[in-house]
Amino acid sequence: MTGLLVNINSSINPEGIVKGEYTDSWVYSYVHDIPVYLVDPDTMDKICPPEWSSGIPLEKKKGLDEIIDSFLNAPGEDIDEELDRVFRRIKEFRRTFVCDGVFIDQGPGYIDDHSVKYPAVFVTPERIHESSTKISRDTGYDVETVFRGLMKSAITHEYTHAFNWKLSNGVNTRRYSEEHVKIIEELIAQLTSYSNLSVMYRVFFTKKSTSQPLEYNTWKPFTALCRGFYSQCSYDLAYLWSKYMIRNKKPPIFEAISPLPPILLLLSAPIDPFILHELSVVFGYHRFFHRVIEPFIVRLYRGGRLDVEKYLKVLALLLLERAG
Repeated sequence: MTGLLVNINSSINPEGIVKGEYTDSWVYSYVHDIPVYLVDPDTMDKICPPEWSSGIPLEKKKGLDEIIDSFLNAPGEDIDEELDRVFRRIKEFRRTFVCDGVFIDQGPGYIDDHSVKYPAVFVTPERIHESSTKISRDTGYDVETVFRGLMKSAITHEYTHAFNWKLSNGVNTRRYSEEHVKIIEELIAQLTSYSNLSVMYRVFFTKKSTSQPLEYNTWKPFTALCRGFYSQCSYDLAYLWSKYMIRNKKPPIFEAISPLPPILLLLSAPIDPFILHELSVVFGYHRFFHRVIEPFIVRLYRGGRLDVEKYLKVLALLLLERAG
């Protein structure tokens, strides 16, 4: 079954200009049976209420960094309790945002008298066109070109959530409300979108991200880490995250491969502290690693191996600190 692009009630029908483009990504080949429905903003707000899409405004980053730095420099005796406290504080920074798109694994069978097949992706062209108009003014590109790029990035983003849903057997959607899971999940979706865009479309995507919440900007440091192999990097990261790490499992690939490709450093750190050190060098954290992270990480180890869940929470904090 080929991918579907169905207009339910959007006033904009972009099928003719985007259908061939949104299928041009590695993720499409895995989720081509999942339809994409185009809906107007009111319908989107019913499918994805603003409270579902809460995020951390970029202007709150300074206050957030102070909380994260305080924790890393003096994490206290009870790591579990301290991590819970930090993420409760982070949750206080969240504000509601409206959705441009969303992946839903199950829902009502009919929307506005249209039969809907789940799982499904929903996208609101009106909101994407509004963003396109603003970016067109800023960049000098025509609105239609910007719109095509942002439509492709929005669909690819939601398809990545669908891929992770398939590979994790739904664990990513069930755990999405957990702060650290949401941060890493959005990193992967954003990086995959960026990876499958042309150079020109990446300009629009980057511009759009400046108006999005902080957790949608964690992908930027990874453009250097991928060293040009963007599609392969995003696939490796999505695969290892959804297949293993989100389930607190150790990826068996790490038992046999060394040295690892740069992107795999991210998820190999729970197995080898040396790799975490190398990752800190890539991110520009070398001195910070030896001063703060090294003694801190030692406290997370049990029986010679880092607790995966705690590592992912610390990783999410570091991602937020480097975002923006």
